Amino acid sequence: MSRRAHRQLSLPTPPTWGGPRENSGRKPTGQIGGYDHRGRPQSGVSHGRRPELNPRHPLHVTLRAVNGSPNMRNYAIAAEISKLLKRRARRELPCRVVHFTIQRDHIHLIVETQDRAALSRGVQGLASGIARVVNRTAGCAGGLWRDRYHARPLRTPTEVRKCLVYVLRNGLKHGSTAFAVDPCSSAAWFDGFDGRPPARTDPAPIVAPKTWLLATGWRARAGGALRADEAPARATPP
Repeated sequence: MSRRAHRQLSLPTPPTWGGPRENSGRKPTGQIGGYDHRGRPQSGVSHGRRPELNPRHPLHVTLRAVNGSPNMRNYAIAAEISKLLKRRARRELPCRVVHFTIQRDHIHLIVETQDRAALSRGVQGLASGIARVVNRTAGCAGGLWRDRYHARPLRTPTEVRKCLVYVLRNGLKHGSTAFAVDPCSSAAWFDGFDGRPPARTDPAPIVAPKTWLLATGWRARAGGALRADEAPARATPP
């Protein structure tokens, strides 16, 4: 009996969709990424995998609200956000808020955390809590945040010092007249202003820093306490 020769079977042709290709990915919409100074839509924060974090480096975290969101510097809304932060400060959380400022449509935080997973859980939980507080206080509903949060590690004393000026006096960039102590920030509990003790001694909505960079490094190695005439640059510090 003769054997029949085996015939090589061909594989099905793969689909033409999916995979990397030119001009793929999220497009600027204006709602997600906002607009630049010329009114052109910008892309949002990258959705790529975030890099691993060094627990010795604090982070500058920014949350941006959607267009048309309630003004978070409204006294009632800012007060409720501060209460939320104060409740979280009493708990031992893996992602710790050390400083903050509340602006009309965005919030800046300086946080300490152990790793990428703790940062993600901590910031997402905080963002959800703030969204509930804002919607409840303003009597509205719907999503609050524009896109993913942005997080930038602060690796040197100079970076930390610049970020402290940027966050604690960020209101000056947006028209606030409260130069020394912005009431919508953690500046009232800050002990690093030159020649001036903290304005408030009641329980703070923040926690004390644990990293060397944020506790003592910036003051010892990058120019000392913050001076009365220091103000943030017009752009986010490098």
